Amino acid sequence: MHVSDELTMKNAARREGRAEGIAEGKHDKAVEAARNLIKMSLGTLEQIAQASGLPFEEVQKLADEIASEKA
Repeated sequence: MHVSDELTMKNAARREGRAEGIAEGKHDKAVEAARNLIKMSLGTLEQIAQASGLPFEEVQKLADEIASEKA
């Protein structure tokens, strides 16, 4: 393998890792926002899903977790 091929592969892997990290960070922020909205009872779960960009099923799971924390 040529040095330039190796560098190209390393750069591609680095870009892919960076993109994955950014996506994970955005998801974490959306989860945090949804949790806060649920705790503050600001909207229905459907509205919170729409506002956060998370799937309804994930918001429902967060709501269930928060409810079990209170119990």
